[in-house]
Amino acid sequence: MQVYYRNSTMILEVTQLQDQDGAAVVGATVEAKITRLDGSAIPGITSPSTLSDEGAGKYQLTVPGIELVKGSYIAIVVTSSASGLTATSREVFVLRDKGFSVV
Repeated sequence: MQVYYRNSTMILEVTQLQDQDGAAVVGATVEAKITRLDGSAIPGITSPSTLSDEGAGKYQLTVPGIELVKGSYIAIVVTSSASGLTATSREVFVLRDKGFSVV
């Protein structure tokens, strides 16, 4: 997963969702849960949120502005489900001015 800014808009993206054979997974249900590190809610963030299928194994979510103090830690858990299988990925980020740093 990656988090970046495009024209002042924060984007969460799963870039290459693949099956065990390396083929792109399309039509999956991909959700992101964005919380504080302790699991509590972040004001203004709907969690979980569904990422849109952009095709070829790429899924995106436009994230509303996160109103926390710079230096705050957040956790992003992405869950992908397709063909009866589920995969989960978790990353911790620290908020920076207009960006994130992976911890």
